[in-house]
Amino acid sequence: TTIKDNDVSVASVALVSNGSEGSPAATSGTFKITLSNASSTSTDVSFSLTGTATEGDDYTAISHTVTFAAGETEKIITIPVLNDAIIEGTETVIATLTGTTNPKIT
Repeated sequence: TTIKDNDVSVASVALVSNGSEGSPAATSGTFKITLSNASSTSTDVSFSLTGTATEGDDYTAISHTVTFAAGETEKIITIPVLNDAIIEGTETVIATLTGTTNPKIT
């Protein structure tokens, strides 16, 4: 017999903490990517970063892919804020999920 697996998983991203520039050091911002159900295989989830903050100037450039090992359901994305000593307004970073290597995860 063949057992067809019709399970699916939904990936989502949420803000965990805001970052800030400051003295003596900057504080990183964080997002959490969550899978509603674990996968039995390793899965890559990709994301984009947009907003008014500039990657490489306002925060350190990072990889835009996280890898979930089999069984994992949460990953943290750290946005390393850079102290640039420029007086400016509050800036934003928006994380948006863009794809996955597992066709059963949307």
